[in-house]
Amino acid sequence: HVGSLYARTDGEPGTVREVMQTRAPVVRKADYVLAARAVSRPILDAIRDAGVDSYAVVPLFAGTAVRGTIHLLMESDRRSFTPADAAFLQEFARRLAPAIANAELHERDRRIARSFQNAALPSSLPNVPNFSFSAIYEAGKTEALVGGDWYDAFVLADGRIVVSIGDVAGSGLLAAVTMSSVRQAIRGAAHVHADSGVMLTAANRALDDPEGRFVTAFVGVIDPGASSIAYQSAGHPPPMLRLPGGTVVEFERGGVPLGVNVEGVCRTNTARLPAGSLLVLYTDGLVESTHDMLEGEQRMRTALAGDAVIDAANPAQMLHDLVLTDGSRDDVAILTIVAE
Repeated sequence: HVGSLYARTDGEPGTVREVMQTRAPVVRKADYVLAARAVSRPILDAIRDAGVDSYAVVPLFAGTAVRGTIHLLMESDRRSFTPADAAFLQEFARRLAPAIANAELHERDRRIARSFQNAALPSSLPNVPNFSFSAIYEAGKTEALVGGDWYDAFVLADGRIVVSIGDVAGSGLLAAVTMSSVRQAIRGAAHVHADSGVMLTAANRALDDPEGRFVTAFVGVIDPGASSIAYQSAGHPPPMLRLPGGTVVEFERGGVPLGVNVEGVCRTNTARLPAGSLLVLYTDGLVESTHDMLEGEQRMRTALAGDAVIDAANPAQMLHDLVLTDGSRDDVAILTIVAE
């Protein structure tokens, strides 16, 4: 019991208050009449239905301060808690306290990283003729901390559209900070010289991670007039392009992740984006949920070959749902571009 989950604070006597004040464990036989004065009725009924015969309340310390209590219930009338159990229970609480404190610290870091990451992701996607954009970011359900995945898309003054997606190795607040730094470097370079190689080089030079993280990234520049994209990859999973009719092709693989060497870029490639096609940029969380990338990529191709994704109001969300039927262990970012 941390805080006031179910113990009342209306001045009635209670075991929790006694333990908090005396800083010592209490072991007693169950007294439902007395308990009714300090415990809410639904919880009291549940305890009674379980046949609880005795209970122990043990202080939980954070350093020298009492931060809460632990409640233990004995559901048998053949064995009751006795004062002799107090020393063991207090040692149990002493060993448990650091684990609880670490879990709370971990969760605090996760909330900070999540807030930072949400602030760094684009608040809107381009609204331009002949192209429609959709995106989704989802934190991994089993990862302890938020990762460094991102997606981005914005329109330049000359009408071209810059798209990027990437993944910072590791997780937590530092990964989120690194992600923001790399993404902003790409944005800044795009407004000076919108060349995918120049943008990745700028991001590579801006990468200053004290833990030596590397970053995979993909950057492309869409020319709406030519219905084409010029792109480079820094070790990132290659985008997939669904052509009209359902054929799925994969962009060329290549490149070295940012942070691995001084100028980790490769040659610029160009691809056509014909009307009716769907381009998908994604991070590896989309295809590695089963720890089998080949299986994940095949799931993705199967989903794209049908009409459900391209016909959906939010193709990124639909692709996510079709591929990650069991959810994702890692962060996932998806950016889709439909040529209309």
